[in-house]
Amino acid sequence: MFRGFWGDSISAVLSSVASLFFGVYLLSIATASFSLEEFNLWVFITSVIAILQICNFGIGITFTRYIAYTLSSAGRSEQNDEVRRKALVKQSIQLHFCVSIVFVLMGVGLTLLITKYADIFTETIYASLVLPVICIAGISNFLTVSRVISEGHGRIKIVHYSILASLIICATFLYFIDNVSLNSILYLQLFAIIFAYVITGYVNRALLTGLSTVMHFDFILFKEIFSYSWRTGFTSSGAIVNTTIGPIIVGIFFNASQSSQYMLIKKLFDIGESISGAIVNTQIARLASLSSHKQFNQLLRYIGLLILFSGLVAFVFLTEKLSEILLLMNSNILFENYDLLSLLFILFLLQRFGGLIFTASLIKKYIIDHKAVLLIAISFPILLFFLNSRFGIYSVPLSLIGAQLISYALVFNAAKTISLDISILKWSYFSVAMFVAIYSFI
Repeated sequence: MFRGFWGDSISAVLSSVASLFFGVYLLSIATASFSLEEFNLWVFITSVIAILQICNFGIGITFTRYIAYTLSSAGRSEQNDEVRRKALVKQSIQLHFCVSIVFVLMGVGLTLLITKYADIFTETIYASLVLPVICIAGISNFLTVSRVISEGHGRIKIVHYSILASLIICATFLYFIDNVSLNSILYLQLFAIIFAYVITGYVNRALLTGLSTVMHFDFILFKEIFSYSWRTGFTSSGAIVNTTIGPIIVGIFFNASQSSQYMLIKKLFDIGESISGAIVNTQIARLASLSSHKQFNQLLRYIGLLILFSGLVAFVFLTEKLSEILLLMNSNILFENYDLLSLLFILFLLQRFGGLIFTASLIKKYIIDHKAVLLIAISFPILLFFLNSRFGIYSVPLSLIGAQLISYALVFNAAKTISLDISILKWSYFSVAMFVAIYSFI
């Protein structure tokens, strides 16, 4: 188990480190080349694209788990695994295509509303930049199916090495380009994602052979998938909103000077989110295939501690060096708000810990996280309403932290129900969060 864990994790860490350096490099170019308004627009557009991932409605993680289970020893003993595998792969492609069309339509509608009622971007910018970016992002969203299929088959390394190759190409291009604009950065980000998924799909093309031999569209399988994924879809959609709503609210209701600090920190934590997400996604298929409860708990603990350690290292580095780095880069955005950094780091810890427990409960088929999403969706706007007048821009992370803590009654209930041993993880995460809170605010 652990040989596979470390082998896949090394590829995940390599691609994650490359993503970290590429994200920081991209951020350094953006802060030095963009005005405050352009920087805020960049983070705002990427946040809108991120929130549109709710259209996927959890089908990616559902198909990853179903394919992995079909190929496991338990799955092979229950059905004709090859016929079912092909049916799952084919339906995954079909549903991702449909979802991507909805993605584009929702993106166009949402950004039109923003153009009409807010001053984030003009109609000219919408037509020349926002609309094309949304359409290309829809293509990128469809190509994520190559990653889903690859991870479901346990072919983790190719996913991460494809990302690594794509980032190296894009970083090289950025290094030699003379004039960096908002348009070029956005298109380059999308190209990096698309190129990585195309490589993954090409290498795994053998997994797509023979799909014509299975039913064109299996409605029975679709019903089975939907009966499982509607709650996970609700959950994943809520999690996406939970992590991306902040920059959208800040971009609409606060001026450029205030929002640029939040946008900068959020962009940095987006990098951390991608790293922790890569670590978890790498191990979903492995967790789903483990029959030993002891091994399941042990692997979950390794994943959680790895995420905590990497997040803590990043936080300490940002606290000590971020201002100096921005000054050396001649950045147009100066960092001063360490309280905001601490609040967003605490939020990151709470979201990662809760997300890890709910991922485990999802694999164990105890699906309760959709209730947690509902609690957060109800409590966040209420908290924001009461905190906004007193705390200003701090009310956004404070409200998200409060909503996250309210949902923790369900987190601990889920862990107890599926007999997870989370004592080490619980005290590790909460000790770090309390230390950061005390160190920053007292």
